[in-house]
Amino acid sequence: MQHSLQKISLIVLGALLFISCFIGEAKAQTLFANTYGGSGYDWAYSIEQTTDGGYVFCGPASLGAGGYDFWIVKLDASGGVTWQKTFGGSLDDIPNAMQQTSDGGYIVAGRTQSFGAGGFDFWVLKLTSSGAVTWQKTYGGSGDDMAYSVRQVSDGGYAVAGWTNSFGAGNYDYWVLKLDASGNFLWAISLGSAG
Repeated sequence: MQHSLQKISLIVLGALLFISCFIGEAKAQTLFANTYGGSGYDWAYSIEQTTDGGYVFCGPASLGAGGYDFWIVKLDASGGVTWQKTFGGSLDDIPNAMQQTSDGGYIVAGRTQSFGAGGFDFWVLKLTSSGAVTWQKTYGGSGDDMAYSVRQVSDGGYAVAGWTNSFGAGNYDYWVLKLDASGNFLWAISLGSAG
């Protein structure tokens, strides 16, 4: 009897899951689907909804100064382009993460080969709400240093995380930076071992 009740319960649970998935699928709809970019290779690596109901995304694009450049695109709620900007030099500059900041602007982090100490370096840009550069800074050593995440923190500064082979125990290590609101370096820590 116990076995039969368990079997019936599983069948009912399975049916409810199937129905809820079907209803959820039926309710899903595409609000817009657009393509953005030029004739070369262009990717989106990070996207988020903005406080005005639109969206902002970043990725590497072939549209800028040379190689790949930071490409930031602000969309309205219908997917129309409000503005788009590229930032970079003659070599590869690739953004990996961004966030809308408390002042309505944006913080963007990635890696640059065009600027900095050598190899790839962390490159962090603070932009206004219209995409103008408030400040930009590079962080790194003679090896490769690549930022993959950035977040504004409670004191108004920023935490940036990625990896480094300029610092640390050897090969590639985690590298976390703390910056103030103007992008000034406060501290860094590398985490890892010789492997």
